This record gives sequence, C-alpha cells and structure tokens, in this order.
Amino acid sequence: MNTYKGPERRKFPRVSASLLVSCRTKEKDFDLSQSENLSNQGILLLTRKKYQKGQALELIIRLPVLPANIKIDGEVVYSRRVPKDIIYATGVKFYSFDQELVDFISSRS
Repeated sequence: MNTYKGPERRKFPRVSASLLVSCRTKEKDFDLSQSENLSNQGILLLTRKKYQKGQALELIIRLPVLPANIKIDGEVVYSRRVPKDIIYATGVKFYSFDQELVDFISSRS
C-alpha cells in the first residue's frame, strides 16, 4: 500500500482496525471484506473485487465490542489493485456518522 509520510491531511485521523465488513451494492452484489483502518468519516477495505468511484455501498461492520452489527452507507472514493495480489484496496467515505462506531474509534486512538 502507499506509505505517505507527510502530515495528516484528513479531518478525522484513522485508526488501525481489522474488522469483518460485508459490502452490498444497490444491485445487491455482495462481497465479504476486511478493514485495514477506519475513521469517523470513512474506511479502507481489502475487497475481492474492484468497485467504481462514486458507487454507493451498504456496509455491515462487525465490531468485537457490540452484539449487533453496525449498518452504514457510503460511497467508493477509490478502488485500486494491491500490487502482486488479487485484492483491491477500496476507500469508502461514509454518508453519515454512527455513534457506536465513533465510540469504538475513540476507544482505539
């Protein structure tokens, strides 16, 4: 993956988190993926397929500290093939905040 070494440019810094995430498109295509990191504003996923920039996704995030899953909608910002692998690094921007997700991120930073 890219290893940017400059100052943090995001409004909400990301925290490392390896979480199980289900992705579904409006066409009902389904993909099970894993997160690399996340913030209050978005998530970086490792997906088995390439998504189109601007594509809407419904995400179901499984947090280890909650019995229920978090459902949040977002939009693909980019989806790039990871070199020498068959997966894609897919950045997703959330459409809204989820307080339980914000609390989880706060507990890890």
